[in-house]
Amino acid sequence: MAIGIATGSTTIAATAGSIWGSTTITVNPPPAPSISIVSPAPGAKVSGPVTVSANVTDNLGITKVEFYLDNGLQTTVNSSPYNWIWSTTSASDANHTILVKAYDTASNSATASETLTVNNSGSSGGGGLTASGPVSLSGQNGVVVQNLHITNPNGDCVIISNSTNITIRQSEIGPCKGNGIVIANGNTINVFDNYIHPEGTLAGCCDVTDGIYSNGTQNLTVQGNIVAYGEANIEAQYQNGLSIIGNFFLNPRGRATSRGQNVQVFYGSSNVLVQNNYTLASTDTTKYALAEEQEDSIDFGGGPIAGPTSGIVARDNYITGGHSVTGCGLTADTAANSAQFLNNTLVNTGQCGIGIADGTNQVVDSNRILNATPVNGGGNTALYVWKVHPSDAVCGPVQISNNVASAISSAGGANSFWYGGGCDPLTMTNNTFDAAAQMVLASALQTLPPPPIPPQPANCVIASPFTTNTALPPCASLVSSPPFGHVFIVLEENANYSSVIGNTSMPYLNSLANEYGLATQYYADTHPSIGNYLMLTTGQIITNDDTWTPLTLPVSVDNVVRELIASGKTWKQYAESIPSVGYLGDDSTCCGGHYYAHHAPLPYMTDAQAASQLTNIVPFTQFATDLANNALPNYGFLTPNGCNDAHDCSLDVADRWLSTNIDPLIKSPLFQRDGLLIIVFDESGNDNTNGGGQVAAVIISPFGKGGYKSTTIYKHESVLRLMLEGLGVKVLPGAAATAPKMWEFFTFTPPS
Repeated sequence: MAIGIATGSTTIAATAGSIWGSTTITVNPPPAPSISIVSPAPGAKVSGPVTVSANVTDNLGITKVEFYLDNGLQTTVNSSPYNWIWSTTSASDANHTILVKAYDTASNSATASETLTVNNSGSSGGGGLTASGPVSLSGQNGVVVQNLHITNPNGDCVIISNSTNITIRQSEIGPCKGNGIVIANGNTINVFDNYIHPEGTLAGCCDVTDGIYSNGTQNLTVQGNIVAYGEANIEAQYQNGLSIIGNFFLNPRGRATSRGQNVQVFYGSSNVLVQNNYTLASTDTTKYALAEEQEDSIDFGGGPIAGPTSGIVARDNYITGGHSVTGCGLTADTAANSAQFLNNTLVNTGQCGIGIADGTNQVVDSNRILNATPVNGGGNTALYVWKVHPSDAVCGPVQISNNVASAISSAGGANSFWYGGGCDPLTMTNNTFDAAAQMVLASALQTLPPPPIPPQPANCVIASPFTTNTALPPCASLVSSPPFGHVFIVLEENANYSSVIGNTSMPYLNSLANEYGLATQYYADTHPSIGNYLMLTTGQIITNDDTWTPLTLPVSVDNVVRELIASGKTWKQYAESIPSVGYLGDDSTCCGGHYYAHHAPLPYMTDAQAASQLTNIVPFTQFATDLANNALPNYGFLTPNGCNDAHDCSLDVADRWLSTNIDPLIKSPLFQRDGLLIIVFDESGNDNTNGGGQVAAVIISPFGKGGYKSTTIYKHESVLRLMLEGLGVKVLPGAAATAPKMWEFFTFTPPS
């Protein structure tokens, strides 16, 4: 035996009385560890966070595994699994070498290496994100945070407090020592298409490192996100109007700290929709950086002091995984009232699929539940109804209908439904249980396939190590996309800046100027009107003769209509009191007001006069119809008649017209999603400064800085540039090509 003998050649001698003998043996050193890089594949293009996984074995045992990037040590792992999460956004877009080195107890070592290509600026990955420290918004209105990679080694990554109309989108949030996103109070908060992975250290109870933690918020929408490794992936309390739609939630970790849910909505919440989400809990650390410690996957409840959670709809969710002996896939807990659990799919969710533990007016209908992996010590039932705590308020009535449910108990028998009492009346209708259900659900991969990740993006698919959805473009391809989908301009007539801003005759316009953006040094280009209208549409004055009509002055220079058509954008001229669709004639008083031809500039463009385009010149009555039918064009020029634009009537008349006709546009979902509106006066009343005098220009957008006042000098050509570049049009007519840019009014990073 070679144990205890040094490696190399050794002579062994033996003596028995007068007999002596010897032999020489060679002791070989123990073999080095066996090592290979399992993922990513050699030569792969990578972006965003990447898990580098190594397979390491050794006869004596492994003491440590080191991960190197371009010869620099990144991390040391002392036990299996041997993984390193590489945030590639910190590396250049180029080839990089990954080397993994393993050591055994005999100090032998072995290495494996491969070259990978980082591509964070291309359209196929999660790149294009700007590195950022923590983001904090307090008392803000209309802010959009997008295209960032937000990290914070010292606390929460994003904090939103007492704010309105906030959107966090198309960003990577994490790692964070604290929570990914904290939302306190506020109204109309959107969290769209982000990869959120706090990964902080758990430290007591509660909400130390949730994916999203929201308290006291109204109208919070969370859609299209990938949220992983939170204490709870969403913890929401005291909510009104909460929508959680189309997200992927992975491996909550807080079971030991009274959390551990993919989604938990509790304490005095109302009007809650949880729809079309994919929740997964797994202990497989060869696939996932952190294992699950899940209690319930989706859980609703309240409390005797905080109040019940009511008006709950959980539908069309795919819920899988979990190993808790007390939790379920989907639960109505204490004081969860009026819950509707509809058409959900639950596969191997631990000791139970759906649990009704309390609450009134509960409906469990058309769900499919297959639990074939019983948990030792658990009840192991597909669906149960039981008033768990006798001290809770009234439980029932409960309706259980049209469900297909099968579960296997620890003893191997069927255990599809259990009623523990206390929730009367209980109505059971048309359910399929036990052997019949097993027949229907026998092959879960075929009958109950998981959805893509994430299941329902809001606008694009965020990159992550888990992303599989290809139905929409990756968010990285939208980083340089235009910020607006719909832009509009309304021109008012002949008033000095000082006659408008602060004038009590125009309360509505002044309220917009105070809420959104105001250009305090904005000037018209010329006198009289027509040259200003043409500057706003061609980048040239062309003429100062207001008597020209579209038929007598067809404009063939480069113009807004031409470039919109060339860029595949739609347009319309909405003109109040215009005689007819496609009208190219002179002034008219035929139709409820004075139509001034030179106040509606688009019909002058030869591109608009083409037969295929004339139908885009329409009466203003069409505007309300298009708004109601979600049929507005990408670009709209809105022309009030001569009274309502303050040419012939007083400013208070124009203000009332704006309030009546433009306020519905601003409040519409379409505009709040991607809109820009400019309200500007064509020229001053009696001022020639900078050509046409100082006038009021109000810039309105959900992406605008709230209450912003600019002191930059602008003229009409800058508005032309803003509207076209905001739609992604690259060719700018006339003076717009060199006019000062107006991106200072907005919260987003200006497009390149």
